[in-house]
Amino acid sequence: MTMLLSEISGKDARDDSLENSRSRREQGEGNGDASDWRAEVQVHLPALGVIDIIFRTRRDAALQVEIKPAEESARDSIQVGLSSFRERLSSLGIEVNLALGSRA
Repeated sequence: MTMLLSEISGKDARDDSLENSRSRREQGEGNGDASDWRAEVQVHLPALGVIDIIFRTRRDAALQVEIKPAEESARDSIQVGLSSFRERLSSLGIEVNLALGSRA
């Protein structure tokens, strides 16, 4: 497994400009606010092969998860289980936007 975690810069965030984000940090404001983050995880699974998973968080929004399998057969298998996975997360009170993408 490989993981990369990074804070999304102010210029890439939807709600704030880079200047406003810097200004708030310099003034110490928003310490209790959630930050915008991106995490990329690559896993190698025996049955499904290589899968890239991208997690994004945005202020006042649900967690976004994009699943990108390398193999088309893995994509088909994941597609079959995606709706039940969504339902299980929802029943636990976890608000997640799940998307199935394809690797470039």
